[in-house]
Amino acid sequence: MVILSENDKQLILDLAVNKIEIDDFYDRYSVNISDDHSYVLRMLELTEQAQDAETIEYLTYLRGYHRDVEPKHIHCEIFRRLLLEEWHHSHEYMIDALWFEKDTAAIPVLVQRALGTLPQLDELDDASLRKRSVYAIAKIGGDSAIEALKDLAERGSKQVRETAQKCIQDIQNDAKYLRS
Repeated sequence: MVILSENDKQLILDLAVNKIEIDDFYDRYSVNISDDHSYVLRMLELTEQAQDAETIEYLTYLRGYHRDVEPKHIHCEIFRRLLLEEWHHSHEYMIDALWFEKDTAAIPVLVQRALGTLPQLDELDDASLRKRSVYAIAKIGGDSAIEALKDLAERGSKQVRETAQKCIQDIQNDAKYLRS
């Protein structure tokens, strides 16, 4: 099943590298998505079902540009699911999107990623994603994030423990600064 045509993919890439403006993109895209508040979500769901790693990447680019039409928070649930999958290579984007949206429901999944209890990626990517997951938890913030960081500071790998401890220290320093 073809989710995005080759022309639509090229338009997304052209938009991503600033070859075209967003209005031109909307005029030339095969579907009128300028007023469609759930287009990217529907396409992400189809892509997840098809396990189409290439299309996931195009849709993450499109999501960034389609922000004025489609509320980003509607993607959090699918991003949490995709973070658990190993068939694509967009984990870093998923982590960033979840922290940007301050999705507290993502904290348990991010803890799993930080602890390495999710499907293994190659060693360098996995180490980077573990550390990025810890930072994402800290950026999401709140009591559940602090509890998760304390947990990671005790039982993660050495790199995860050190990152979690640094995040806890930064949060404490920020709190002291705000009180003064």
